Amino acid sequence: MNDILLKLRNRFLYHLASKNAINGINNQEEWDEAGYDSILFHAIMKWPLREIVRILPDIPQAWIDNLTGSRKLLYQIAKKEWYNNDDNSQRRAKLWKPFLYFLILWQNDETMEPADKLLYEVLKHRDEFYINLNRQDPANWYMDTNPAMKQHGRVLGLFSEDPEIRYNTVNQPFGYDLITTFPQPTRNFICIRNPDGSPGYLIIDRFSYSLEEDGGFTYHVMGNMTDQISAAMLAAKVEKERKW
Repeated sequence: MNDILLKLRNRFLYHLASKNAINGINNQEEWDEAGYDSILFHAIMKWPLREIVRILPDIPQAWIDNLTGSRKLLYQIAKKEWYNNDDNSQRRAKLWKPFLYFLILWQNDETMEPADKLLYEVLKHRDEFYINLNRQDPANWYMDTNPAMKQHGRVLGLFSEDPEIRYNTVNQPFGYDLITTFPQPTRNFICIRNPDGSPGYLIIDRFSYSLEEDGGFTYHVMGNMTDQISAAMLAAKVEKERKW
């Protein structure tokens, strides 16, 4: 009987899910505005995940300490860059334990074969990945108590409005010449982080691009500004000149 119910549920999701955006539901306003896919995702996907993770046994620390090679390095990176910086208790409770399970299975189980293959392919294709720079700063993450808001949530700003940037163009050692984004930018400047951590603003003409095979938009960088107001003014000038 349980197998039949599970098949019905999966068939239900298969037919009713669409390509509409899936958004967070954290308050009454977001609930009132939630689309069908958002409700399906949170009610049928996330809720069971939380319950499953809750009853999974904790990974013994000795097994974690026994990690070697890539597993150990990935654990150290995740502990430092994610877990120790994450002020979202639900996210940690929901995702940290499955992440540890994956590492332990990778270390000790047949999972090591596809995991090693996947890691190799990710490294080989790293330049083709797209990165959201806003998410690189934990201060921009969704928090239980966000100091800037004095409540839960994330602060939205210029960085959060920007598209993702392809890694091979965001990681240029000698300055920016070309930049590849997805999707197409909505304005004529893109926010970046310079190597010293300071913000920068790349000036582009968002309607003058070459379309890449992976769907990315490649632009010639017309300038790299350090001042937001100056960048906005130059971007507006580019927009005005195109209209004329």
